[in-house]
Amino acid sequence: ANTAKKDYDAFKGERGDDYWYYMVKTYSILPEWIKAVDEKYGNGASKYIGEALKKCSSTKLPKIEELYNKLTSDLSKDPRSKEIQEIAYEIANETKKQNEDLKVDAGENYLGYTAELYLSNDIYIKVTDKKYGNGASKFIGEALKFYSEN
Repeated sequence: ANTAKKDYDAFKGERGDDYWYYMVKTYSILPEWIKAVDEKYGNGASKYIGEALKKCSSTKLPKIEELYNKLTSDLSKDPRSKEIQEIAYEIANETKKQNEDLKVDAGENYLGYTAELYLSNDIYIKVTDKKYGNGASKFIGEALKFYSEN
């Protein structure tokens, strides 16, 4: 972890530790990556590296992931409620910080666009509902859409 922080820009700065979580995902679930790593270092190498990174003390759940967990912890709540909108506000801020750190120009209404993905993109809906529970994608979409419009 310290070598990466010293040698790679992505791992420098206050957000650097967030990237370890995503590196674990890359070594564990990205088919092209797994294939390339296993071809280079031997069968099972990618899984081994992913597991090793998972145990590294720098690997923790990024704040944005924690916020989405918090947002979807009770899907019976009103997505327009003050409590949910406060979480949407935190998500908006965290997303903005990530985009600035990664030097991504997300455009004017990035959150509105993201809300539409949660509301209408079949893949987004399927993956989100599997991760957070049935109806979570609609809930997130409605919360983010309401936030972006107000």
